[in-house]
Amino acid sequence: VQGEFGDEALTTTAPPAPLPPKIITLSGKYVYSEDIKSQTVGKVCFIPDPSTVGVGKQFCFDNGDEVFAIFGLQKGFSDGAKQCTISAKAKIEIKDYTKLTADVGGYDSATLTKVISLGTPAFSPCQK
Repeated sequence: VQGEFGDEALTTTAPPAPLPPKIITLSGKYVYSEDIKSQTVGKVCFIPDPSTVGVGKQFCFDNGDEVFAIFGLQKGFSDGAKQCTISAKAKIEIKDYTKLTADVGGYDSATLTKVISLGTPAFSPCQK
């Protein structure tokens, strides 16, 4: 079928299929703090190994409830003194990594999809 003036007729094509999410495997440590002086209080965050390329120095997970279950974390564990922050080495898979672009305070984020390995948790005291 030709369009008006001999142009090729417009054909409708299906939109391209969405790309599968980019899965990134990282080693480092997760950190969860209930220290009110922490910038990320109440969030589970991840600090990749220093040799990691392609992500920031720290990001927090945006699927909080799942992350607590996956890592086996309990909210309200802090005693307000000696145990304010819990951390452990981990190898994880993430998707939907988003770099913070604003100039104001905040953090990069990602969705935790899987824990490949998990170290023994350690506790840190509250900041004074």
